[in-house]
Amino acid sequence: MAHARQPASAGRLRQRTLPELCREGMLPSMAGRYGIDDLARGLTGLGLSVGGHVLMRASLTRVGAVDGNRAQAVIQATLDVIGETGTLAALAFRPMVPFPSRRPPTPPGPFSSGGLANALAAWPGAMLSEHPCCAWVAVGAGASRIIAGHDSQAACFHPVATLLDMDGTLVNLGNVLDSPGFSTVHHVQHELGLSSRNLLAGHIGLRTEAGIFISRDFPGCSMGFAKLYGAYVTAGILRAGQVGDAYAVAAKASDLVAVERPLIAAAPRLPLCDNPNCMHCRGLVTYNKRDWPAFWTKWVWRRLRRAL
Repeated sequence: MAHARQPASAGRLRQRTLPELCREGMLPSMAGRYGIDDLARGLTGLGLSVGGHVLMRASLTRVGAVDGNRAQAVIQATLDVIGETGTLAALAFRPMVPFPSRRPPTPPGPFSSGGLANALAAWPGAMLSEHPCCAWVAVGAGASRIIAGHDSQAACFHPVATLLDMDGTLVNLGNVLDSPGFSTVHHVQHELGLSSRNLLAGHIGLRTEAGIFISRDFPGCSMGFAKLYGAYVTAGILRAGQVGDAYAVAAKASDLVAVERPLIAAAPRLPLCDNPNCMHCRGLVTYNKRDWPAFWTKWVWRRLRRAL
């Protein structure tokens, strides 16, 4: 019997992998518009529960249509799941620049780390750490504990250590590929001394009207952190699901570090990205000098061509 011919579009869609569908924003909606309860069910499916302490990073546009403001809906849904004894935190970053003393002051403005951080910072009871560039914002029972000590003298990802002590969970919502990996990798890199093995460490920071801040560590590019997803899956520590239209993953901070530390200690270059033009991964980290000649030769050549 002859098989019915399937439309070409159906074949192309079926051949795409789930990460590709996430990247292209083609995951189908489960509903026309999501309410807070819908989002809460998705977050519960990731393993979040009452009393949980959560660091969330998100690409909010991937969540899809919601009732009301998308950032506020995600925050409220998370707080509904973790309850009054839980904590929600987000990265509230401002861009660092090389040699800030030579730059004009950076004017006050929204955080560069996305809509979730800005919405959470405006939430009633929100607390913001004092780090000039890599602040964390948190709401809930453990907010003051998470941000404690995260000032200009602390490492950029200092609060990860506190999150570990609190048996916290990290959630990536909709940003699994375009901003991959977990912030625990930066913490492990710092603990292993890798974050300061960078030509810009000690020369990068921020200038404001209040003064000049110089960072002693420079976490840099995280696009290579996706290489660790396979190790998380093999270890059985990753929870995955859909929150609204967004593909999301979550894991306990302690489980992530247990996987990451031995891998990165044995192969420090593992989390570096594969982009040959990435200045951080190819031209700045001192534990990857083998890529310096090719990177800096191309960099100088491009500058010369522009000048001619």
